[in-house]
Amino acid sequence: MIRGRVALVFAAAIAASIVSLAAGGQTRDAGKAVTGSGSIAGTITTDEMQPRPLRRATVEIVAGALSLPQSVMTDDAGRYIFRNLPAGNYTLTARRGGYVRAYYGSKRAIEPPGTPIAVVDGTPVTNIDLRLMRGGAISGLVRYPSGQPATNVDVGVNRVEIVNGQRRMTLGGLVEMGGPIRSDDRGMYRAYGLAPGEYIVLLRPTPSFGDGGVRRVTADELAWADRAVAGSTAAMPGTVNDLPAPPPAGQGVMLAAVYYPGTTRAADATTVTLAKGEERNGIDLTMELVPTARISGVVFDPEGKPMPQATVNLTATSIDLSDIMSAILRRVSGRTGADGKFTLAGVAPGDYTINVRANPAGQKPQTPAGSPSAIDIAMVAMSGGGGSLWASDSVSVTGRDVDNVTLHLAKGLTISGKIVFESDTRPPGEAFRVRLMLMPHRAGASIVDVAASMIGGAAMGGAISDGTFTINNVVPGTYVLNVLAPGLVAAPDFPGGDWTLKSLVVNGRDVADRPLDIKAGGDMSGVVLTLSDRLSTLSGTVIDAAGRPTASYPIVVFSTNRETWTMGSRRVQRARPATDGKYSITGLPPGEYFVCAAVDLSEERLYDPSFLEQLAAGGIVIKLGDGEKRTQDLKLGGGGL
Repeated sequence: MIRGRVALVFAAAIAASIVSLAAGGQTRDAGKAVTGSGSIAGTITTDEMQPRPLRRATVEIVAGALSLPQSVMTDDAGRYIFRNLPAGNYTLTARRGGYVRAYYGSKRAIEPPGTPIAVVDGTPVTNIDLRLMRGGAISGLVRYPSGQPATNVDVGVNRVEIVNGQRRMTLGGLVEMGGPIRSDDRGMYRAYGLAPGEYIVLLRPTPSFGDGGVRRVTADELAWADRAVAGSTAAMPGTVNDLPAPPPAGQGVMLAAVYYPGTTRAADATTVTLAKGEERNGIDLTMELVPTARISGVVFDPEGKPMPQATVNLTATSIDLSDIMSAILRRVSGRTGADGKFTLAGVAPGDYTINVRANPAGQKPQTPAGSPSAIDIAMVAMSGGGGSLWASDSVSVTGRDVDNVTLHLAKGLTISGKIVFESDTRPPGEAFRVRLMLMPHRAGASIVDVAASMIGGAAMGGAISDGTFTINNVVPGTYVLNVLAPGLVAAPDFPGGDWTLKSLVVNGRDVADRPLDIKAGGDMSGVVLTLSDRLSTLSGTVIDAAGRPTASYPIVVFSTNRETWTMGSRRVQRARPATDGKYSITGLPPGEYFVCAAVDLSEERLYDPSFLEQLAAGGIVIKLGDGEKRTQDLKLGGGGL
């Protein structure tokens, strides 16, 4: 399956690249200022029975015509204004310390993107007012295992909701959570400016703590030390005390992630319910030590010889989606020695996957061709450092050392083919750089799952000047193929591209909307990936029951083929009508679609099959051809179509 959407990636280099894309859909000439004669003005007030103006609130707008977002501060009366704006649609947000960030037109707190504001040259847009809700707060005391207050400890406060019967961190929570809160000199922490909802509160252990060097001191060790001290005091100068050998060292330990009210299992965490503006105190947590173990074994090359300098990575089989950053930071890794042996120390109890990557003797590690981008570098790091040989195995750790793990390397697979550009106007220039990214896939994945799945399992390749591409060192499995390229229609919230994915043909079959099942035993060659600038466009106006244009209902367009209702599918798109009621969706593949207006919509619900089934019951069906420009107005009645 190809997803024309950049998944959230929790690596600084990729995040920086994605932010540059998301910051308004930059124009090709980013250095040229774009101005016009439009304006947006309004007032920011408190969300109270008697609203008060909010001074020094930050107001920001984003649009495709801007090379960067613009922001202003409100005055003493809570007023703001953006001047010299070119015509277009703009999204607007406002924030201030202690208040919940608001998106203009959004029905849900901290839920982007809100309703676009239509601006016409020479016409001021006024009364774009926002009311900021006073944020709630969660606070408590952090203690060491001894019961003493713990200072400078990271505390995570993550908003979650139930999606498809599972508890998951919300996309809004990801956008707003920022860095962790730290306990002060009294052991107290306080998270504020929180929207109403359900929160998981957890202690994030220090990543460097679990190095296998911390152990419990046993009673036998203390007794032996007492005898050693007493013997050294009584001994005559120049004599050697006859002490027995020291007893075995105590069990290795490390600080575990602890979830409120005091469990190390994320599934057993109790959520903290926060009402509007509510203060929840007494959400206390105590740090907990868990036993650690060592995993040791040997890695053999394909000929059965010990493999030196192989990279060994240990990742949790089930990543806690409420705290992905801790999972990334606490990943254990090492290298094999000259004898092919490895040892991974400081491993907490849990189920893990051991992934090994290596290069044959004398072969240098692969690096991205040309001038590598931030995405190239980050993807190599997240795939475990690359390597044309691979091995994988599962292991369960219960606090005891796991010895004699044996792994046999096999040659990684290669996916190769060509990229075809279909254009009625121009071929892409040499600067048109395409990057292909394979990510592990599993059914029912959320946008957070997609990011988590990339830890230690991604692979990538790029198109060279003759239009061919190669993705090397692929481990057998099921994957999603993402296309990253300048000008590619990437996501409904960031329109403006002039290329779209048309097809992905493998062995004569178009699999652009299906996962790629890559089996061991053979490479995949002759793949043809087609990009086209013959973009389809579905646009129209949403009209309410009184015959007036309305921006109150987001539009959802999704295929009548239910097999395509998967996370990030290019055949499931949404659009927020602007303030003039107009909407537009670009780059849908040819096919048959439901067109629906939703009362409420979040990123998590967009790919929920049960939610889409409800919408389909009240939607209309259209057919869209290749590159077709179609107008479809929507008339609402009684709250629906």
